[in-house]
Amino acid sequence: MDFKELPQDGQAFEQLVRELLFSNGLHVAWSGKGPDGGRDLICTETIDSHFVRSTRTWLVQCKHKAHSGDSVGIAELDNIVDSCTHHHATGYILVCSTQPSSAVVNRLESVTNNPANPVTATYWDGVMLQRMLSGPRLWAIAQRFMPKSCGEWQIYATEAPNDFVAHHKGYVFHLSNRIGSRVDYHLPRISRRIEEIETIYFPKDHFIRPRSVWYNDKSGEYVWYVDYMRPHDEKAAYTKAMLADMLHDGWALEDGQMYRWDIKLVKYYAHSDHYDSDHYDYYTRYLPNFISGTRREAEVEVEEYWQSAQEVRFFEKEAIDLRHSAFNAMVDAFKRVPFLAVVRSINASCESVVKLERRFDWSDLADELDFQFDNVFTATLILDVEDVNAFFSLLEKLPNDVMRHFRASRVYIFLPETGLDTGEDEFLFDVRFTLHPAVTKSQRSTRIAFNEYFAEITAILEQQFPVPSTTP
Repeated sequence: MDFKELPQDGQAFEQLVRELLFSNGLHVAWSGKGPDGGRDLICTETIDSHFVRSTRTWLVQCKHKAHSGDSVGIAELDNIVDSCTHHHATGYILVCSTQPSSAVVNRLESVTNNPANPVTATYWDGVMLQRMLSGPRLWAIAQRFMPKSCGEWQIYATEAPNDFVAHHKGYVFHLSNRIGSRVDYHLPRISRRIEEIETIYFPKDHFIRPRSVWYNDKSGEYVWYVDYMRPHDEKAAYTKAMLADMLHDGWALEDGQMYRWDIKLVKYYAHSDHYDSDHYDYYTRYLPNFISGTRREAEVEVEEYWQSAQEVRFFEKEAIDLRHSAFNAMVDAFKRVPFLAVVRSINASCESVVKLERRFDWSDLADELDFQFDNVFTATLILDVEDVNAFFSLLEKLPNDVMRHFRASRVYIFLPETGLDTGEDEFLFDVRFTLHPAVTKSQRSTRIAFNEYFAEITAILEQQFPVPSTTP
């Protein structure tokens, strides 16, 4: 455990100590900056008694000297008794990432042994911190603050033979099987899914925390329980449906396993003394679900669902705009080309592909979803071209590479009775825009890649054939 991973200014070390105290069930608050620029912590301990329950207040001062390796010296302490009196504390703890000097240890012992004051003084050094953080309950804190030295995976068994607590990259979550009692074979798959979660863009202080992964080892299906966390006074950047789409809900992925996502929208109060992104309330109340693979209760989701009807309509409109706006802009740009006419335009329908697996009979899907099966991953324009040479010259200017490309094909029309219409006075072309499978990782990423391609084409067309000015 390398405390040098924490920045030298000591703020992250103070936060680590706060998380450690909080996770031990103590009430912790900041006291404000001390004379050395650091922030002291005020920790309230509840003392159980057979007669009267009482509390005790501790002043916690943190000294981070891991980068130099020096001991904490006597000159770095203020007057312990006066500081405790100022904060109405009867206990004092010096927490350091190295160790206190012998003079500091003697000072703490003399304060404790002095009958003239009520203060008890002690210290936690780096060795003590390592011992506390190395347990299964607190290892997630160590991984969050020191991800390099604390390793990629730490797995702890529970009382249930098929339920484990996993720590990975600062996340803590349950890992349960329906039947089996081995979990090592899950780890590469879970790492890949977490990497995908981390690629999703979120506004500042918005994030996803995995809570549990349940595996049905009888049918090859994962159920992921995740919380989308956001500040209490901010709106979610995505709906649950949008996140489910990004996370491939209902898809069989590259490992051949089916993935289901149980997503909760959770508001948090960052400045609350009881807030922690991995607070036990996010886990203990749902342990029966985590072990059985069942969904978390709906009534809690209703309490935390922030959207009004107006906001729901906004996100629905946003999804429609994402699907159609860039394609429609490209079609409009083609319509301004003087030597051709757009006979028909068909957008790609990648958003509808997930519905194919939910039907045994596909015959009515084309009408219901308003798409053609050959245009799921392809956008098509049928163009009536008057000047073929000018058309070919235009196509040469459009982006056409391995990752996104187009193909232009001459179209011949066979009419009933009359047969082939050679159409020497007009030329119909079928232009198809396609993406390489490498960029079609999900419905949303596919749509975004298509939109970027359409936008590039639109920009080139507008440069060649500008939008007519409306200025008189």
